[in-house]
Amino acid sequence: VHKFAVEKMPFDLVNNINFPEHVSDRLLSAAVAGRKSGAVLLLTDKYETSNMYASLSYQHREKLVFGESRAANLGMAKEFGVKKYPMLVALKPKKGGKGYILAATYNGAVKSEAIGKWLESVVKQMKR
Repeated sequence: VHKFAVEKMPFDLVNNINFPEHVSDRLLSAAVAGRKSGAVLLLTDKYETSNMYASLSYQHREKLVFGESRAANLGMAKEFGVKKYPMLVALKPKKGGKGYILAATYNGAVKSEAIGKWLESVVKQMKR
């Protein structure tokens, strides 16, 4: 049952972000095109997308685009000032399309329910 469930996880909803320019090209352009509130980026030292993150991307797919920078990517760590992994940030496209605004950084427990509530609050904040 576990194997079946994992095989059905929506990993395709999580964009792989390897370079700072991918933030605009893959995340924010998709958010604008899909009329979404913004994007969420997970910076991690892991090599695989977690089931929890894939699940969260599915639950919030109507409002946010999800991305992930894996394997403690040095360029991305510098871009976002990572001090500790994992780091989860919410990004809002700047008006006019180029660049982003760092809307929020998650500092809570690495638990699905807590992150889900944070994502809901981020969506409300981005609408303003």
